[in-house]
Amino acid sequence: MQKSKVNLLTGSQLRQALLSALSRREHARRELFDKFSNRVESSDELDSMLDAFAESNWQSDYRYARSLIRSKYNNNYGPRVIKQLLQQQEISPDIFQQIVNEECIDWYQSCLDVASKKSASLLRRDIHKLYSNGDIKDSDIPESEYIGLLDSKGKMSIKNKLIQYLLRRGFANDDCWKASAELDLI
Repeated sequence: MQKSKVNLLTGSQLRQALLSALSRREHARRELFDKFSNRVESSDELDSMLDAFAESNWQSDYRYARSLIRSKYNNNYGPRVIKQLLQQQEISPDIFQQIVNEECIDWYQSCLDVASKKSASLLRRDIHKLYSNGDIKDSDIPESEYIGLLDSKGKMSIKNKLIQYLLRRGFANDDCWKASAELDLI
């Protein structure tokens, strides 16, 4: 594939473009390389510029990983999803583990918090269906008593949906099962 001469960046333009990208947010080296590799004459030029940025500490895969981990953790994602995202950016699993240890992240507690929120949402949705179908007449039942309104099949359905949701969010199997058991859905 030939590169268009019109859009190619010179050395100083590349430096400005990289600085501009890094001034907005942290970027992984791989991300910057992928973004700018089609806009330079030679990938060697881009590699040497990225090396210089890393030496000057303007670009850091460690800072990028820390930022990504915090962001995804705060958005209720588990370790498997985060590791996969870091792997796509060619960031070492050792960096992931180092940051998790430094941040003292408790994945089980995070899984339990997410499970608690999601199970309440699933319960409300299923109870609303029962009201809509006319299966339940009294609409003044407190939320804390919702689980008692469901039969064992309904409870198992909620538990299965909850575990599937937690697994999709990237939590470990053991943590998902322990969290659902702790919530005592069945």
